[in-house]
Amino acid sequence: MNQAMALGSSAPTRLQRPDSNPVTSSSRPSTPSSSRPKKSSSSNRPHPEEITFRSLAEDFVAKSDLIWVPTGRSEVNTGQMLFRISRDGKSGGVVCYVADDAVYVAEHGEASYHAITLEELVKRATK
Repeated sequence: MNQAMALGSSAPTRLQRPDSNPVTSSSRPSTPSSSRPKKSSSSNRPHPEEITFRSLAEDFVAKSDLIWVPTGRSEVNTGQMLFRISRDGKSGGVVCYVADDAVYVAEHGEASYHAITLEELVKRATK
């Protein structure tokens, strides 16, 4: 703050960015911030995309020439988001949700959902 006040109107162009890491009493630097070493460029690397069961299921469905589309609704008992898996993404196929590393679908006329394999999911969606 004092540096910004001392620089006046040239502060936006000459002031260094603050360190966003929290400072604890044992890790306070004893030297001014201008002599602090720069962060390595490895911290600027993008983080790899997290692999989840849902992403694996979506890839499996896509490889079978099916479309995975959110329905905009949720399952009444669990609150999980429902998806339609079909050839066109609009009609037919199956409606399911993903939870606990499994895909859950309801049988025709039943209100309860149960887990099925990805192979069975593709088979039902292509009927």
